[in-house]
Amino acid sequence: MRKLQVKQLTNERLEQAFPLMQSSDPGLSLDRWLAFASQIMVESTGGKPAPSGIMTVENEQSYIAGLFSYRCHQDLHRGKTLTAENFVALDFLDPRACAEALGTALDHLARQLGCSAILSLLNVSGPKSEGCARMMESVLRERGHETRGQVLCKAVEKQLSCLRDI
Repeated sequence: MRKLQVKQLTNERLEQAFPLMQSSDPGLSLDRWLAFASQIMVESTGGKPAPSGIMTVENEQSYIAGLFSYRCHQDLHRGKTLTAENFVALDFLDPRACAEALGTALDHLARQLGCSAILSLLNVSGPKSEGCARMMESVLRERGHETRGQVLCKAVEKQLSCLRDI
């Protein structure tokens, strides 16, 4: 049985987590990862987890084998909600155990933050991320998560001209 540990990602380990993120998104640059992480990572206060951040799963050698980012917010229909995304479970010996540790951490984090719902956004847009997303979907469904909608995404091109043409 693996002894995986779930931990909040710290600033000191941001660069160590980068290859894991890049495994699911080969086009991701280190600068973009560091900018994203620095925006979402918040210090915890009063013994409670931070309202946004990155959770990791470490193996016995303290290597980061999985992670997800999260943020807590008020949802019109669900109340206080934990939204999690950027799931990666890449333990070479047992990726399912890593995914299950992420699922357990997600439930525990939602309870600690007083959330009444969890929204999990799984990226299935590329071949590198699809396998991990399908495994996470399976683990999350086993833990009681169900489809409640659909997320649509559109890339918005940056315009160099003014908006006067609208």
